[in-house]
Amino acid sequence: MPKKKVPSYRLHRQSGQAVVTLTDSKTKRRHDVLLGEYNSSASRIKYVKMIATWEEAGRVLDMAAEDARKTIERRPGVVTVSTVALNYWRHVKARYQTRRNRSRLFHVRVALKLLRSKYGGLPAAEFGPLALRKVREAMIGEGWARSVINDRVRLIQSAFEHAVSVELVGPDKLVALKAVRPLKRNEGGKESGKVLPVPEPDIDAIRPYVSSQVWALIQLQLFTGARAGELVIMRMMDIDTTGKVWLYCPEYYKTQDRGHARVIYLGPKSQAIIKEFKANRALDAYLFSPREAFAERMAKDATGSRRPNQKPNPRKTNRRIRDHYKTASYRRAITEACKAAGVDTWTPHRLRHNAATTLRKQFGIEDVRPSLDTAAPHSPTLCTLNETPAKQSISLLKWDETFSLIYNRRIAHVQFTFTRPYRVR
Repeated sequence: MPKKKVPSYRLHRQSGQAVVTLTDSKTKRRHDVLLGEYNSSASRIKYVKMIATWEEAGRVLDMAAEDARKTIERRPGVVTVSTVALNYWRHVKARYQTRRNRSRLFHVRVALKLLRSKYGGLPAAEFGPLALRKVREAMIGEGWARSVINDRVRLIQSAFEHAVSVELVGPDKLVALKAVRPLKRNEGGKESGKVLPVPEPDIDAIRPYVSSQVWALIQLQLFTGARAGELVIMRMMDIDTTGKVWLYCPEYYKTQDRGHARVIYLGPKSQAIIKEFKANRALDAYLFSPREAFAERMAKDATGSRRPNQKPNPRKTNRRIRDHYKTASYRRAITEACKAAGVDTWTPHRLRHNAATTLRKQFGIEDVRPSLDTAAPHSPTLCTLNETPAKQSISLLKWDETFSLIYNRRIAHVQFTFTRPYRVR
């Protein structure tokens, strides 16, 4: 009789946690079980316990609780926690889908999934602060950071706030849930470290391992201090090239729904980067295309390695290459390059800290106040709030020359309109 295989302990790429997939021997249903931080001793112990429990039950999963939850959800006239979660999910999906700001959807989905797994079948009227605290304890058990836990607890509270607005539950329920205060330091959850600028040698080390498109985005972030999400969607139709300093207005950005304007100033060296990619490109086409990066890599790898009449290899996956980078794909390109180069992994957001930290060292906080939607005294700045666009352009050209000298040709110009206060530590 062949030996039965034991499900493997592996990495769940979407969440970064360890996961094991168990199959019910009777119904053949598969169920993923998240185990916590990948490659940690706690997740290894949990894996062994899950396998042992599963084997003792004859490889049969206990789906009774799940079936009971679905039965209650189908009962007419009963507003369950799952009903509240589903209504909120539809609300946020419609809200963020139109703005292409889908990163928030991931956090909402994870929070609601955990909520439903614990209390999905419970009537919403019976879900109170103690139940919410137990959900938070489950989040702590997953190994999440304290800031992430607090954010996702707020999302659950927002789900009930939306339920109150559509009269699914009474307002007293929201008041009770709001009594659960955020976790403070040392009360639970991992403490996330300070976000620091990327060391310049670590930036230079990944140059051979990234495409020209990704390297251009890295340089533009260093030059402008802009967010990654604002640069990956850059198109020539969004750039005003009439002056010495080009003005880039992103199609969409973080504070768009608040009525805040967003203009990114592009100096001479950023203009030189853009000119390399704008040739023979439609005005509404994205400048930095992963399809072009893929084609360049394939052409480079295929040189001298294939016969002229050799057929292309069949595709192994249904992966679709988009016409522009997402912030996630841009981040993965950098993190994979860091692994290949053998340097500490860093993410694109830290490049904003490089630009802001350099500015603070050169000009100081008081002399360079931020041009922000909500200015803060602790923020680094690039032009004063009362400067006119003409004065800003003059300042840009002066600072362009300065930064070319002090930052070893990296900072050719800087972004003068951060839309979020940034604290340099």
